[in-house]
Amino acid sequence: LFLHVGAVVVGMGTAVFFHIQFLRKELRWSILQPMLRFGGRVIWIGLLLAIVTGMILFLRRPTGHPPLFYVKLGFVGILLLEGLLLQWIAEPRLMKLQPEQRLADLPKNDRTILNVLGAFSVLGWWGALFIAFMV
Repeated sequence: LFLHVGAVVVGMGTAVFFHIQFLRKELRWSILQPMLRFGGRVIWIGLLLAIVTGMILFLRRPTGHPPLFYVKLGFVGILLLEGLLLQWIAEPRLMKLQPEQRLADLPKNDRTILNVLGAFSVLGWWGALFIAFMV
């Protein structure tokens, strides 16, 4: 349980931090890019570790699971989908920025994609965490 909670805290904390950075339009790509590479790995490790430890906790409980547990799995699915879309759609658009360019230099639709993905990320992490305390 401790490892599961730790994985969620690390993944969630890093994800929320980065989505807040995406809102800072004046942030230069040269500053964000190395943070994003490292942070992306931390988020994926945290999420995957939370999934693996969650599966272990799930299998250790021989009886049925409350309906909210399946809602929590839905939030985890949102996080997986958001992470993949961030890697496949948003990251290639960010890579087009030159080091001296700012996030404000991204086209408006690209900034909108980052903001929407950020909203899904925050919803997924906070939703899963909130339900975890209820189950």
